[in-house]
Amino acid sequence: MTEASVIGLLEATVSFGALLYLAALGEMITEKAGILNLGVEGMMAMGAVTGFVVALHTGNPWVALAGAVAAGAAGAAPVRTAGSSPSASRASRCSTASARPATSPPPVTRTRAPLSSSR
Repeated sequence: MTEASVIGLLEATVSFGALLYLAALGEMITEKAGILNLGVEGMMAMGAVTGFVVALHTGNPWVALAGAVAAGAAGAAPVRTAGSSPSASRASRCSTASARPATSPPPVTRTRAPLSSSR
């Protein structure tokens, strides 16, 4: 490999890596909200390919951007509607907790060990 090809490879790695970093950051924020979406990179790829094809046919970058956004949103729609809300999924995982009666725990009695009289 020549020096120019190595530099080109490193440049492409950094530029494509930044896009994946943004996707990972968005996924991390949505996971903090309780939603697991493993298709983030796929939605980005669908939007990129659709944006390229629309730009190729229309020649207008704004129409291409709108097409890319629409394709990404269309890819996200089945994921959003297929899952349930985070509170409902937590409730279904903890279904045994709701079946138990709500009673107070028994009182805690603390006993002290007798003091030894070793004088």
